[in-house]
Amino acid sequence: MRTTAYQTRELLTAYALTSTPASWRAHLQAFEGFSLVYMAEWICSGIPLSTSSLTGQPFVLTRGFTTEEVLDRAIALFDSAVVLAADSTRIRYLAQVGKGRALLDVGRFTEAAAAVAEVPTQYRYSFEFNSSTSTPGSNYLGEVATRMQVRDNEGVNGSGLVDGSPGGDYDGPEYHRNPADSG
Repeated sequence: MRTTAYQTRELLTAYALTSTPASWRAHLQAFEGFSLVYMAEWICSGIPLSTSSLTGQPFVLTRGFTTEEVLDRAIALFDSAVVLAADSTRIRYLAQVGKGRALLDVGRFTEAAAAVAEVPTQYRYSFEFNSSTSTPGSNYLGEVATRMQVRDNEGVNGSGLVDGSPGGDYDGPEYHRNPADSG
């Protein structure tokens, strides 16, 4: 998801009409920011953020970044997305929620609260994945889409994601590796 968002943003910058809404780029920056947050949360420190251009620029290999560096990059993308999304409240809120999450991950709790202060509590944005695609790399972790599962009343917090029990107002998926794949 990160590379696709980056490359699409690159193509929009190179080839889009001047009438293309800025919120399109903001949306892509928010997607790229969320993919960095997910990587920072799920992968050990030392994450490379190499880029592959579709406009003829050379492939750029990077060193591995610390978790905090990856989150700082995500925060910068969300900041840019907030500015670019001026014509779309929905995308601005998405970027603000992403920034808040990244700030929570680095322990900047007061800043996280300020980042999401404007976002209504009823705001929802759902990331959708095509479950009919079974090609590796069809989602941002390269896992086969059928391995994404919504869990109910599992884990440390016991949130009821499906049955609506206390804490169960979250309507998005929680991702887990398929236990059959471990070993």
